Amino acid sequence: MKQDSLIQTKSALAHLDARSQQNLIERYYAGEKVADLIREFRVDCLPGKLWRLFPPEATGRVCPACGAALIQPRTTRSWSKWQKKPFICCSICEHEEKPNCACKNCVGFRQCWAEVMAYDEQDVIADNRDSPWRDRETNIEPSHLTVESAVTILSLVRSSGWIGEREVGELRKSAIPMTPQQIDMYGKCIDTLLSSHLVVPGASSEAFRHHNRYDSEWYLSAVKWILLMPNPQKFIHQLEVLAASPMDWPDGWYEGLMSIWRQLAKAECLEFCYHCLSERNLPRPTDVALSVLIDNLLRNYSVSQCYQLIWSSAADATDFMVRKATTSQHAANYFVGACQRKADRVHAAGWVIKGFRRNYHLARSQVSYVLHDVFLRHGDAGFTSTVPTP
Repeated sequence: MKQDSLIQTKSALAHLDARSQQNLIERYYAGEKVADLIREFRVDCLPGKLWRLFPPEATGRVCPACGAALIQPRTTRSWSKWQKKPFICCSICEHEEKPNCACKNCVGFRQCWAEVMAYDEQDVIADNRDSPWRDRETNIEPSHLTVESAVTILSLVRSSGWIGEREVGELRKSAIPMTPQQIDMYGKCIDTLLSSHLVVPGASSEAFRHHNRYDSEWYLSAVKWILLMPNPQKFIHQLEVLAASPMDWPDGWYEGLMSIWRQLAKAECLEFCYHCLSERNLPRPTDVALSVLIDNLLRNYSVSQCYQLIWSSAADATDFMVRKATTSQHAANYFVGACQRKADRVHAAGWVIKGFRRNYHLARSQVSYVLHDVFLRHGDAGFTSTVPTP
């Protein structure tokens, strides 16, 4: 296929020297009328096929598979600037610079690497299974937990479910996500439990997939967790009773729950924001810009109302991109300012935003159920009410 393309290019443009070919290519992409270019350079082709005759762009790099030159295939000048260019490829073999390249060299390399990883994986699992701290129990009463640990361990047990006297299952098999998805909140929750010596990972081969003896980081959603209390199921029952009795809460728990509410509300808004931008094929603005925006919105609005502001602003950003013929990144940056201006205008005018219901594609998290239904016992008010400020 590639050789045929090169032969066709040579035969159609053979009468042009290198400088003339380069001049033709530059004027084509500069927007000159194709029919005039074909007539001036005496190229025998249809106007819509001219770009196919251009030689590919040289990249100055060599193919890692065979050592030949890597090239960048040409595209028509009507190719949308928001579309991805064709992958850089080898001028001789079938290698392409993309994930999961299907050329025989890349396929063979991945097979060899998988064999090496499978061998090292067994050592990692054995090291984890034989770890000296695995069988160490933590003697603690539910009332001595921090409120963050209390909410997290209840959420973990309810999400994963008991599969033994001391062990809960894998989170990826749960019908309800433990925390909002696409947000790095689950890892922080687990770190809270690990640092307090309340849980340890079970020896699950799935949890160590893609790691070797030098990198034993866990694949968290595949971990089976072992609770370290002397009687874990009794401990969880006592914690549930304590959670349902606000008068018996230790000092600082209520304030801590308000802090978790704010963190959860921000995570839910970020999750919905990512969802709206993804639906419109817009890239994410910077983390700092989104974090500041969500913090500002939550000062005056509930999560439900923030959903409405975010959704309408994402639609405004798409309209802006089409109207101004600008880039998707510019539109994503416009989204942040548009959402803030909309929120300020609504607040200044004293208008009432009805708010949205929860999105069908973004399931309510187990942390939300535990926080708002078990501890605070106000249900959907955690979604439709403004988050208390410190």
